[in-house]
Amino acid sequence: MKTPIKVGLGLMTAAAATVAGFASAAAAQDAAATAETLFVAQDPCRIIDTRAGGGKLAANSTRTFFVKGTTGFAPQGGKTGGCGIPEFAAAVAVSVTTTNSSANNRLVTFPAGSPVPTSTTVSYLKSANVTGSTIVQLASGTGKVLAIHNFNATTHVVVDVVGYFEELE
Repeated sequence: MKTPIKVGLGLMTAAAATVAGFASAAAAQDAAATAETLFVAQDPCRIIDTRAGGGKLAANSTRTFFVKGTTGFAPQGGKTGGCGIPEFAAAVAVSVTTTNSSANNRLVTFPAGSPVPTSTTVSYLKSANVTGSTIVQLASGTGKVLAIHNFNATTHVVVDVVGYFEELE
């Protein structure tokens, strides 16, 4: 069941702004000043599972993924037909799990086409399943709008979306 919740970005620290995909807390505040946001919660739905499609993320690499719409999900291990994230979604709430990692490491999620942030979404341990939750701003447009940068080891990654944000006029 989808439940809309009207939220504002509110005050955001520099670290939280970076995790959310903003270049700085000031950029997040600028966004907050210009738009209200509606959060639409949904049952967890798998959009990425590299064990089922695409293979492990290589060390020191960035891979982009589909999040919105209905196409491109099966090849990245996600639910065929997508998870109902509309094209106008500005951000998503996700859980990110690493599994079968070759060494202790970290990864970060961010909007595709943006510079790799210095923050961390998940720090993981060799051969352990580790999950973190975050809100990720999406690149505008359609196609592959979410990027994951993996640092110094290989790992499989599983991403489940639990809701999305849309800007209100």
